[in-house]
Amino acid sequence: MFTSELFDVVDQYLERIISLQELENWVVPRLPIFFKLPYFGGEELVTEIEMGLAEIGDKTLAEEEFRSSLRNLINKQAVYTVTFTDVFQENFAGSSVQFPSHVLIPQFTTAGFTSVVPAQS
Repeated sequence: MFTSELFDVVDQYLERIISLQELENWVVPRLPIFFKLPYFGGEELVTEIEMGLAEIGDKTLAEEEFRSSLRNLINKQAVYTVTFTDVFQENFAGSSVQFPSHVLIPQFTTAGFTSVVPAQS
């Protein structure tokens, strides 16, 4: 949930729907939550925002450079969607589970990336 909310707020900032101050007002109170969660998927983005806000405050970074940096970071994020439809059907003649050969089953998830392998029939 936090990851999608974070990306939504950053997108609103990049689209100039909300201001830098509104971005800061949303992110800063949540920093302890973001860094306390074991893995929420947006650590790099939150770190970039936190550092960017500090540099803007120090006047060592222009806001447009900050926007560009956030946009580049978001553009390099990979998003994978796995849809399971009719993943398995119980075979009542035997007690096995059969998977259609076209279904990809996640093998493991690490750092936001999912490795998929073809299902075994």
